[in-house]
Amino acid sequence: MNLCKINLYVNPAITSHVTIIKSFQKLLKQKIYVHCVFHVIDVIKESEKAFTNQVSIIPTIIRTTPGREKRLIGDFSDPQNILDKLVLPEIPKQ
Repeated sequence: MNLCKINLYVNPAITSHVTIIKSFQKLLKQKIYVHCVFHVIDVIKESEKAFTNQVSIIPTIIRTTPGREKRLIGDFSDPQNILDKLVLPEIPKQ
């Protein structure tokens, strides 16, 4: 079983970031991906976490597992494209 961990660093005060969060949540709920744990990290409320993980530009998305960490920064206007770039494990076809 591949456990996928994704952290999305945003400032929810920025209107476009709210849209990004909703889009990612919707895509992940479609059960395309196996066991994804998705956390939204508010860089204002959790600035220490952003600092520890060396996040200085928002939005930033980090897939910590499986495999090597993968980071994407910037324009997330196409959430499906971003998820494809993160190379998430898919549910096996039966």
